Amino acid sequence: VHDGSETNFVVFEQLCAASPESPLGSLLPAAALEDSRRSQQFETLVAAMEKLGMSAETQQSVFRVVAALQEMSQLTFDSSHSDESTALSFDSSRVADLLGCSNSTLHALLGSRRIGAVHETVTVVNFTAKQATRTCNELAKSLYARLFACLCRFMNSRLSPEPAPDAEELSLNQSKLDDTESGVVGIVNVLDLPGLDTVPLQAHSGESLGFDQLCSNYADERLHNLFLTCAVKKAQSDYLKQGLRWDPIE
Repeated sequence: VHDGSETNFVVFEQLCAASPESPLGSLLPAAALEDSRRSQQFETLVAAMEKLGMSAETQQSVFRVVAALQEMSQLTFDSSHSDESTALSFDSSRVADLLGCSNSTLHALLGSRRIGAVHETVTVVNFTAKQATRTCNELAKSLYARLFACLCRFMNSRLSPEPAPDAEELSLNQSKLDDTESGVVGIVNVLDLPGLDTVPLQAHSGESLGFDQLCSNYADERLHNLFLTCAVKKAQSDYLKQGLRWDPIE
């Protein structure tokens, strides 16, 4: 369980605290963060990217997605809008510019859905504010997951004994994290556990945790147990092979 001093997704704070004079200054959000510690961490992050051989152009692409996700969290939809007969009004131009896509396309994606089958007339149904917010959140999660996956693939390629020919190429459409054909065997495994969910989905209602949260917490505990079990078994096996003194853990 996270305590009050822990922070998730610190890269967003680091980007907000980056120096305006940096090459990434154009990506900084309007509400900059004055935090020397985060600013220094951001410089360390960029230096690590350079050390892995990531080009300035690729770094720019990565942080454009991060900045776009930051801007998406600031998108506001009129909560009083509940009429599907009229289109929602919101400004997605900044997000579209960062993602390198058409603003009209992004606006249509976040504000409406298309209904129709093959060879049938397509009907456009406008979203309510609640539906648009949910769509925006799902899009942000998908982009973050794809970015995380391709960064893992890039690091795996760079840290392997024989880097893949396309190691420099980061594609959000590429989610494969290994390459058995090229013989790449070195990988980086990251297990990011969210922690136990202790807050009801509707905290204001005074209700206790729901069944879905119980299942989520149970799955989280089982995954954590599996990870620790595998890690301990591997460590014990290595110690035994090397003839080191070790108190077995059951």
